[in-house]
Amino acid sequence: MGWLYTQGQTKKELIDHLTNMDYADGRTHECLAHSTRGNILWSVWKHEQKDGRIITVIHCDLLGSQRDYGWGYKGMCEEVHPYYYTCPLKYLDMAHDYINSEWREKVRAHHAQADRAKSVKVGDWVELSGSTIPQVTIVSTRPLIGVHMGRRYKIPRKMIGEILDRDAFDAAIIEKESDV
Repeated sequence: MGWLYTQGQTKKELIDHLTNMDYADGRTHECLAHSTRGNILWSVWKHEQKDGRIITVIHCDLLGSQRDYGWGYKGMCEEVHPYYYTCPLKYLDMAHDYINSEWREKVRAHHAQADRAKSVKVGDWVELSGSTIPQVTIVSTRPLIGVHMGRRYKIPRKMIGEILDRDAFDAAIIEKESDV
């Protein structure tokens, strides 16, 4: 599905439109919760089927504007595995139908990584993911700066991996040297 734009529509009007209850074909569609993360609208919907069954699903709407025209969206649901993982964790518990376990694991991993990045403090020795530099010692948290082999690097928070135990590493090195 492509993008749908409405001339003169504001972002707030678009979000209101996308989260209003809808009645179509004798079925009820109700938005139970919604939030935006940048220009992504996450929502949990309760759909009443024609046979009376009720299902809940997570929707992901990409929001965008065209200059001098208005705001629009591209709608997706969890089932199609949107390649966005900022969905609020509580939405995973609210929507139990059409589960995409691979996508849900990536959402959980995204939030776990974000929590790790928030907990980093000066003096921590951290692993970096997606970098040729394997690990750094954090010397500043705002901005996030790490040192590796005497050089300082500004570190994007999304690259923060595991916080390593330097004492255990040093003890293993000493033990290995004493064996030689």
